[in-house]
Formats: sequence, C-alpha cells, structure tokens
Amino acid sequence: MDQLGALLPLVLLVGVFYLLILRPARKRQQDQRNTIAALAPGRRVMTSSGIFGTVTAVGDRVELEVADGVRIELLPAAIQQVLPEPVPESADAGETPAVSDTSDQQQNDTPAA
Repeated sequence: MDQLGALLPLVLLVGVFYLLILRPARKRQQDQRNTIAALAPGRRVMTSSGIFGTVTAVGDRVELEVADGVRIELLPAAIQQVLPEPVPESADAGETPAVSDTSDQQQNDTPAA
C-alpha cells in the first residue's frame, strides 16, 4: 500500500504533463495537417508571417500570388490558415446605406460664445 502512495504523485505529474503539454501540441499538429490538406489552387491563405495571397500551385512547395504577377514559393508548413470563401453579395447588398454626417451635430452642440 505504501508503494502505491509513493507512485501517486508521479502518476499525477504524468497526467498533468499530458493534459497541459502533449494534448494541445497534438491538436496543433492535427490542425496544421488539416490546413495543409485544404490547400488548393485558387484558395486565399495567410502565411505565418502575415502575408496574404492566392494559391496558384501546390506540391512540395506552395506557390502564392501576392500581387498581380508577383509569385512567391513557400513550404506548406508556412501556411497558417486557409481563409474562408467570400460569401457572394445579394442584390440588396449593392445599395449603400445612408450615412449620417455627425459633424453638423457636433458643431451645433458647442455653446455659443
């Protein structure tokens, strides 16, 4: 019984280590694998350095078009996230809402001298 009591702190330490270190690291690795698997030409992505671009080719390296005619090659691990597809705008969304000019209101709120 004393041996079980001596091993309990070690077992608890291993359990805490697993929950705080190993499990989140595995989840990050799985998320990165899913991100790389979602790469396809035409998809918008963001790199780990914050560069946005459109995937033009996928292979051992990923080719991104970051501006018209400007392409860069990256390792797939450098892709941090695949951006969601833009939602097409409806016919009503083409109208711009009226914006009230608050500068006139602010001028009227100031006391007269």
